[in-house]
Formats: sequence, structure tokens, C-alpha cells
Amino acid sequence: MEGWTTAEEDALAALAGTVPPAEIAGVLGRSVGAVRVKASRMGVSLRYRQGPVWCDGCATWRTEVDADGLCPVCRMRERVAAHRERYAEAVAKADMEAVKEREREELARETRAANRWKKRVQRAREQTGSNPRKPPTGGKRPPAAG
Repeated sequence: MEGWTTAEEDALAALAGTVPPAEIAGVLGRSVGAVRVKASRMGVSLRYRQGPVWCDGCATWRTEVDADGLCPVCRMRERVAAHRERYAEAVAKADMEAVKEREREELARETRAANRWKKRVQRAREQTGSNPRKPPTGGKRPPAAG
């Protein structure tokens, strides 16, 4: 396109600041760059300030929402919730490690106690001569026949 008509300049002045520059360019059939240059030359600000929009997440009017209809506050709440979930998983995992360590310690303690009792039974059988694994000679084997 060539120069700007008075009607286009009037439309640009009327739309500037009320709709995004890309929409103005679409209405006028011009590129966004051409609209920005012409607005600058006219001394018109294209800064678009959107009014309040409804946030579906917190059911509140906000200054901005994303494509999912959530405001920055709701996005931050989602992030915090995700961090809390990861923290809970980490704590549960850490607690599980502590439980495993306690189980290992308890198993070692019980194994030592069982081994002590086994040794006591072994000694008692040796003293009474009722140890099936050792000869009844007080722990000494008889000389080999031969």
C-alpha cells in the first residue's frame, strides 16, 4: 500500500491503546510494523492496556490470564503445590530409608542375640555330652584308629 488516508489515520488514532497493535494492523490491512511507524509519527501510543479479565482458577477478576485462563497467582499456586508434592515424596523416601536402616539395625541385633543363644546351647551340650556334633569326650576327639 502507499500512503495513509485520513480515514486510516483516524481509525488508528481511535483504536490505539484500546486493542492490540496486531488487531489494528488486521483492521487497516497493514503490517504491524507499518502501524507502529505511523503511530509513532503521529505521536499516538499503541500501548495496549487490557481491562480486567476473569481467572477461572481463583474466580477473580485479574489484569491478565494465560491461554489456560489462569492468572499469575494461580500459576504460582500450582507451582507451590507441585513443590509441596515433591517435598512430601522426598520426605516419604527419606522416612523409608530411616525405616530400612532401623530394620537393618534390629535384624543385626536379633542375629547377634540368636547367635549368643546358639553358642550357649552348644556349650551346654558339650558340657553334658549331648552335643550331636562332637564326641562325648569333653570336646576332645579320640585318637584315630589305625
